[in-house]
Amino acid sequence: MRSLIKYSSIARQTVTAQTVSPAQCQEPDKCSEVFDTKCVIYSGDNLTCQDTTIVSKNDSVSTAIQSIVDYFCLNGGGGEGSQGVQGTQGTSGTIGVNGAQGAQGTQGLSGAFAAQGYTGAQGADGTQGAVGSQGVQGIAGEFAGQGTTGSQGAQGSVGPIGLTGAQGIEGSQGIQGTQGVQGSLGTQGSTGSQGTTGSTGPTGSTGLTGAQGATGSQGTQGTQGLIGAGIQGATGSIGLTGAQGSTGSQGITGSNGLNGAQGTVGSQGIQGTQGPAGSGSANAWIKGGNPGITGTDYFGATDSTLLPFIMNTEPFGYWNWTNSVVATGRQAGTSATATFAVFMGERAGNGSASSHSVGVGNASLDSATSDYAIAVGDNAAYNAQGRGLVALGAEAGSNNNADSVLALGRQAGIGNTLMNSTIINGNYLPQYADQTAAIAGISTGTGAITGNYYLYYNTTNFTIDAVLV
Repeated sequence: MRSLIKYSSIARQTVTAQTVSPAQCQEPDKCSEVFDTKCVIYSGDNLTCQDTTIVSKNDSVSTAIQSIVDYFCLNGGGGEGSQGVQGTQGTSGTIGVNGAQGAQGTQGLSGAFAAQGYTGAQGADGTQGAVGSQGVQGIAGEFAGQGTTGSQGAQGSVGPIGLTGAQGIEGSQGIQGTQGVQGSLGTQGSTGSQGTTGSTGPTGSTGLTGAQGATGSQGTQGTQGLIGAGIQGATGSIGLTGAQGSTGSQGITGSNGLNGAQGTVGSQGIQGTQGPAGSGSANAWIKGGNPGITGTDYFGATDSTLLPFIMNTEPFGYWNWTNSVVATGRQAGTSATATFAVFMGERAGNGSASSHSVGVGNASLDSATSDYAIAVGDNAAYNAQGRGLVALGAEAGSNNNADSVLALGRQAGIGNTLMNSTIINGNYLPQYADQTAAIAGISTGTGAITGNYYLYYNTTNFTIDAVLV
């Protein structure tokens, strides 16, 4: 059955029409102007929904209606959500006033049936028009992103149509009824169920471990520091030796005569008095410990002179009041010119000019000139330059020559010259093609511990990502 269109107004750029069927015509003459919907052209702007064009300019009414039906019925309105709530009934438009004398219709749109309509004779004032039909149900579906705007309240009923005279001119369009109240928003469609997780891809093979870098040559040994010498206290005088006891008389020699009786032993000589204490030794710290130590006793110096330590005749660090430097370890801080620094470990800070720095580990900050540095690990920040270096790990940041560098892991950033850098040794960061492969490779089955984030390098996205086990 073909669709029929009854025109309520015609203009060169805009067509406003309502769809009726012959059975709905109260008077057959009112449907005398009938057009095939394929021959009525929409000339407004393109109609879109969520960036999808549904009705295009110059589409026929038949094509436009079919496009709308396809979009909302066949495609589900582009959304996944459940059926939106029906918009509330738009209020009925007010009754249009009786139409005045209808003017002669304007020129019809160009087309197969766009011929000039006949001008009928003057019709009598029409009776009051019927109330407009109920508004169309609100559009269903996710298109209800703002629930569908409740269907536009039915257009204010057309002004009463004058009784048709003998082919009288149709009364002019009644004043349009007021806009119907907007329908309430449709409820949000429920979210679709979660798709199943794809199967885990195979774990890539582990790359070969790089060869061990050559060990740097041994630095030259610093000169022997002076050995402090305490003043030897004077030795006390030797006590007097007791007098020799008298010798018993010789027995008479006879043939195997009896031995003479033992002479009495002389009495013990009086012990000599204690020699005076050596100068400066009364308050010395002694190997076996000092008795009677109180809260006012201390070990140290009473002036700002360097306080060095010696072990096995070699320098073993010092406390420097003037430069605020503490060095502990064999040859630690030897020949250093740094200020406000702490060096711990054999040769730590040896020859260093790294002020405001901390070096922990053998040869850490050895020969370095990197101020505001933190180096932890053997040879960490060895011979390093550049301010603000943080090197954590054996040999990390050694020979660095750039400012503001963070080097993490053994041998990370050796010889780096790029400033403002964060460097992680590749041996500490496994590589995976994607998250699926990473989850397979980083699990409790491969030794990971639950509740921890494990970092890895994504070779597809060139990013550092993490897996929570």
